[in-house]
Amino acid sequence: MEGGSSLTSIVDILNRLRDMLLLVVGSLSLVMLTVGGIRYVTAGGDKEGVHAAKQTVKHAMLGLALALMAPLLIQVVKAILGQ
Repeated sequence: MEGGSSLTSIVDILNRLRDMLLLVVGSLSLVMLTVGGIRYVTAGGDKEGVHAAKQTVKHAMLGLALALMAPLLIQVVKAILGQ
């Protein structure tokens, strides 16, 4: 087994792992966005319930944004490192 092919397979494994993690994070963010929306609708004007729902939506949007930006950030780091 050549050293290059072993390194390539490790890189492939890490790329697949990254893709799976992004899929999980993105999916969970969408689920939490839905949960926050349902909490907002069912808050019934309760200030604490509305605030909690808005926080849930805000955090879900942040998670989704990070999941969508992660591949771009990885490419930037690779460019900086010259890979």
